[in-house]
Amino acid sequence: RSRYHRSKWDAETSVRDSGLDWTILRPSLIYGREDSFTRLFSRMSDFSPVLPAIGGGLARMQPIGVEQVAQAFVRALRLPQTIGVTYDLCGPERLALRDILRTILAARQRHRLIVNLPFAVARVQARVLEFLWPRLLHRAPPLNRDQILMLEEDNLGDGSRADSELGLVHPPFQAALERQFNDGDSGSDSPGALPTSQRRR
Repeated sequence: RSRYHRSKWDAETSVRDSGLDWTILRPSLIYGREDSFTRLFSRMSDFSPVLPAIGGGLARMQPIGVEQVAQAFVRALRLPQTIGVTYDLCGPERLALRDILRTILAARQRHRLIVNLPFAVARVQARVLEFLWPRLLHRAPPLNRDQILMLEEDNLGDGSRADSELGLVHPPFQAALERQFNDGDSGSDSPGALPTSQRRR
């Protein structure tokens, strides 16, 4: 239903029909240094006693490190057997948004209240941000209605084929975040945005 999903699917169809050799990689939630998701909530925890769980935080994702995504791209270019194959790129942990927020807080060694933000309220906030943010700050808003649509469904896949054929090894999500934040990438130096890398289940 989202414009983002429709544009992704149109692009995949064009690639498949192009007559070129192709490999399609479909990542779940990508995290890593300077990502726009974990840093947003980490930054929010700097000043807010609560973190919002949109729609109750029930949407499930499989976070994957940016290093593993980069490895998948490089290895797919080198391996002829990947031609004509679509790979799901996703970590082994299937986590609800609420669990991801807890993991971010644990990695920062912080305790914050996670509160339910109903979809209806989030849509109103997104509409206001979409109007104000570009006009006042000349940048994309941290939340938009397309992102809320994507949070109404799971962002899951089967990464076993990519792991096997592309040789991907995934670190535990919390341990990877702890390293990321300990390296100074807590998100406190710049604003973030909710993910635009989600895809249909």
